[in-house]
Amino acid sequence: MAVTRFTANYNTRSDVFDSITPNVIRQRDISAPEGEWKPAPWLPVQWTSSNLTAGEDAFVISKGKVVALSRQGHVVPAGYLFFGTLVAATSDNCITYTADDYAWGVMDITTGARYAVNGTTSYTTTVVAAALVERGLVTEDEATQAAADASLSGYSTTDMPTRAGTMTIDENKAIFLAFISKPVGIAAVDVYVWSGRPEDGDQWFTNYSKQHLIQFLTEAQMIVPHRAADSTTSDVFDVSAVVPETADNAGDFPRAGEIWEAAELALTTRYSALGVTSSSSVTAFCLAEDNVAASTDRTLLECDVDGVLTRAKSSIALISAEGDYFLDAEVGVIIVHSDTYATLVAANTDPTFSYYFYEEGSAVTDVATAHRYVHFDGLAVPGDKLGVDKQSNFVKSNSTPDVLNGSNALGCVLYLQSEPRTLLNKVKTAYNLSNMSASGKMPGTATKGFSDMITLSQEDVADRLAVLLVRAV
Repeated sequence: MAVTRFTANYNTRSDVFDSITPNVIRQRDISAPEGEWKPAPWLPVQWTSSNLTAGEDAFVISKGKVVALSRQGHVVPAGYLFFGTLVAATSDNCITYTADDYAWGVMDITTGARYAVNGTTSYTTTVVAAALVERGLVTEDEATQAAADASLSGYSTTDMPTRAGTMTIDENKAIFLAFISKPVGIAAVDVYVWSGRPEDGDQWFTNYSKQHLIQFLTEAQMIVPHRAADSTTSDVFDVSAVVPETADNAGDFPRAGEIWEAAELALTTRYSALGVTSSSSVTAFCLAEDNVAASTDRTLLECDVDGVLTRAKSSIALISAEGDYFLDAEVGVIIVHSDTYATLVAANTDPTFSYYFYEEGSAVTDVATAHRYVHFDGLAVPGDKLGVDKQSNFVKSNSTPDVLNGSNALGCVLYLQSEPRTLLNKVKTAYNLSNMSASGKMPGTATKGFSDMITLSQEDVADRLAVLLVRAV
């Protein structure tokens, strides 16, 4: 009989490839998240632009705009959250397609097929919301949960038998909130219309695809034009009825509609520090609005009476003759020579001032007129938290146009910067032809020292840029 004299306990290796736990780190720097990011194929063309070497291209999102993600993982302007938070009626227009969308093969969000009309079609909030459910892009459970999360009145499946059904505005909002995410970042580049890919079988032009994928950034320090959101052409002073303030207003400050003479201005800390004395030859008109925008070719400060605003001065001390004036923009006060005021009174001529000013939007639709180019919109103060409006521009968090309703902030305003800077207005440019388009003018004397960030804007931008710290996630 054999006797076993040896026993062994061998260690059998199964981890020789060092894969005890798979690597879970995709990338450590999350400022530019990795992924196959594509713009939504249903985004309407916002503008077209021609290039000397490449010809015409169509674009759907401007560089720097705040972006979100759809449930399909596509990148979309975050302003579409407007239809989940601030939209007022089911009949409000949501998406409009035009002949440009037909030409560039844009998908129709209501059908999932190419937009088929060589013309214009507008879809209401209800039509789009119903289509999202009918196409299975938002499920009934998701809409119900979104309604509960946002404290909306609820979502009823019986309200949507057809796209012309009886859906309420809260049900529309719930569908959009389920379809569009909160902001995830800013567009890193101008986004071309989605041209498709051969491997996906959806490329529109067989021989032309300008942009394979795109990128968004989750954090950045930005500088954007500051839009002067409001203006007035009817700030009038009745010089026969408005009596200049008297000298018993020590500690007071100019209020809208008032006229102050030197003796009263000298009693204020602000103007006494600026050199105004009781004997100064100045008179102040107190405008109806403060935070007045600088007078530029784009945002003129004007008076309907000749000779009132003839020569702008950089300080009160330089006002020396009739027609000289100084704009104290922050508090909305125009200081003129006392002879200017005397002439108005003698002729009983009532001046009306027109100007632009910075103010938080008073309505949810008080936003830029177009999607192109990113802006800060409304009144900005360093330290203000950032929200986003219907046009995917930055606004003060929790202001009326903020589609996030202050629910989360995207960063803050760091500081404001005025142009021209670094003597750019003294730099001679090669061309300064009359009637030349803004895109043809090189920053310098041709633009009066303003950078193309201001001169290319299609909105009312005076001389101010906003420097922002953006952190979306």
